[in-house]
Amino acid sequence: MFIVMALPSESRTFIVRWFGNKRGSKLKTARFFMERMLPEVESRFRMVMAGAKPLMDMSESEFAA
Repeated sequence: MFIVMALPSESRTFIVRWFGNKRGSKLKTARFFMERMLPEVESRFRMVMAGAKPLMDMSESEFAA
């Protein structure tokens, strides 16, 4: 919001008009990401922090099974 205030008036008018036309779809997109994508972040973080040890403990022959 502060960036919009710092812009010259013609740029500010363009940005306000552009966001104004797409406000509904932008809110829907934000809701989708907050409800569907963001919860995955925590589980993916846990997977990364768990490390590769469980995978590396398997022998090559166990992968072919």
